Amino acid sequence: MMSFEKIKPPKEIEVPFSESIPANKELVLTPEYTSTMERHKRRRLELLRDFITSRTVDVTLNFVPGIDVPKLAIEGMLGKTLSDEKLTSRRRFDYMLISGGIALSYALAVCVTPDTALAARGAVGVIANVEFGPEMMKDIASKTKEKFPKASAFLEKTASYFAGKREQFIQDAGRIGKEAEGYLGKLNRKLQ
Repeated sequence: MMSFEKIKPPKEIEVPFSESIPANKELVLTPEYTSTMERHKRRRLELLRDFITSRTVDVTLNFVPGIDVPKLAIEGMLGKTLSDEKLTSRRRFDYMLISGGIALSYALAVCVTPDTALAARGAVGVIANVEFGPEMMKDIASKTKEKFPKASAFLEKTASYFAGKREQFIQDAGRIGKEAEGYLGKLNRKLQ
């Protein structure tokens, strides 16, 4: 049986310092190599831009802590999303409301109590899910249409249903807000 102790490691070939590339030789690039590298670099940048401006990434970033507040606030102020979708005035208000509510929950977590911050974050989460949920479902349905046609059709119908309910929710919230304002006015008069 052969022993590993008797095996000598192969000798490494040493390249003289004078022949190494960094020392004395310049790397000569052919024009074909340079143009190929530039073409591939442009294509990678295009892929990165397409990825960042895709609707899926845009909506997903709305739920990433630390990125969500500035992203939603900037989009609300500019009136268009990262994926270049133009926002209506109602949606701009929703974006600003969600970003302000999330920022408030962060401030409450630092200054007051975590329970208060969780309550604020939960309320904002409901608004965010009502606002962004149907869009995410529609986007997933369009991406899975070829491989999973039945699941895609179900997601599209569900998204349409919730989009309709979103509009009804917004109308009801406006009505409830007016009723609450009237109730608080009556209560204020009774207390005086």
